[in-house]
Amino acid sequence: MTDMAKEECRYCGGDCPQSYMTGACDGYLGDIDGLYALPQKGDRVRLIHTSDEFTKLRSGATGTVTRYQKDIMDEYDQLHVAWDEGSRLGLIPQSGDQWEVIE
Repeated sequence: MTDMAKEECRYCGGDCPQSYMTGACDGYLGDIDGLYALPQKGDRVRLIHTSDEFTKLRSGATGTVTRYQKDIMDEYDQLHVAWDEGSRLGLIPQSGDQWEVIE
């Protein structure tokens, strides 16, 4: 077993690994500028990036948060959004999905 080099996290200040595969902090994964501010029902969000290759949503798409669930699938969180374009794609920060709260 090898020791994995750890760096100080720019979000939490801890020594969390900088990869979703190894358990980086929520700040590093999905909380781009909000620094741990969890989206609340009714918040407006803008999509920065999604790892879902099949969605028609693109960076810049906006929508309204319907709920945020912590640890729902094997320790993954999910942000449920009613996108203005009609999609209901949920975002999972641990898979690389990124957003920002805009209102």
